[in-house]
Amino acid sequence: RNDRRRGYDIDIVTGASDEELAAARKGTVQDSELVDPEDPSRRYSIASLRGDRRGEHGETIYGLRLWENDDLVPRPDDVFQERLYCVRWVSSTGERIYKSVTDEDLEREAKVLALLKERFHAWQEAGYIPSMKITPGYNTEQPIRERGWTYWHHLFNPRQLLVHGLLMEEGINNLSTKEQKAFNLFYIGRLSDWDAKTSVWSIASSGGAGGWLNTFMNQAINTLFSYACRSCLTTYSLLPYMNEFKICSIYTTILPLDARDVTYTADLWITDPPYADAVNYHELADFFLAWYEKHLPRLFPEWYASSRAALAVRGADEDFKRSMVDIYKNLAAH
Repeated sequence: RNDRRRGYDIDIVTGASDEELAAARKGTVQDSELVDPEDPSRRYSIASLRGDRRGEHGETIYGLRLWENDDLVPRPDDVFQERLYCVRWVSSTGERIYKSVTDEDLEREAKVLALLKERFHAWQEAGYIPSMKITPGYNTEQPIRERGWTYWHHLFNPRQLLVHGLLMEEGINNLSTKEQKAFNLFYIGRLSDWDAKTSVWSIASSGGAGGWLNTFMNQAINTLFSYACRSCLTTYSLLPYMNEFKICSIYTTILPLDARDVTYTADLWITDPPYADAVNYHELADFFLAWYEKHLPRLFPEWYASSRAALAVRGADEDFKRSMVDIYKNLAAH
């Protein structure tokens, strides 16, 4: 406990005992409640800490401050703060070493934020980092109400935005062909899925954190109290080397259009139909589109660069069934 700043410091313990691991595994957030680490009988609901309340008509009014576009880190008086608490090093022999944060680590984080601020507005204008606002919906309402994040770039911390932005800038400006630029663009989407504030820790067989999983491991946008952030070096496992693109030589045609408007004739149609309201693809796709929106029109002028959410086949009743019948009837006719 740090009485000076009215909070807690986080120490990293190596070789913890079974008792320490058992206590730590319970955590300080249990069943949507904050548990006092010194007195587990004292519990506070996360909703009350956010300041959520009921309106006069019974509606829920969410209490968090809504972030603005220029917010890259929480403001000092925000309810939820963010901090680096551990750095994982890998030795030359492959040993994983977990260390508490040093003053030098914090200086590096401050430098990352300063470098991002120098580039932020220019990069948003160029489309190297997202500038799209989150459209509220069934899934996309979650980061808004639970963290106050209102733009897609709020789902990434300064280090992630800086690294992704540099890779995007490099790919757009220095790759020569349209195909190479497109591949780089889609790999940035893959990296963003695996390197965001919504990237989930995976649990090793020993019970500790063994690595991390992607945001959409469960087709949702879950806000987390603890997440992993990749270093520059570990992004390479997700990205191709810039000079080793292998362009498919088979002729292909991509037509982004409503399946009910297909006029192309094919021998075989293979589809991945929607899942009614079980997965809201028309909302979740904006996570990626936010990185692509300013580049798709330049690379593929005949494509559209919006989610076209209004065209999504959704629902679970007659409208859903009717839309699916219309789609497969049209495909069968072609």
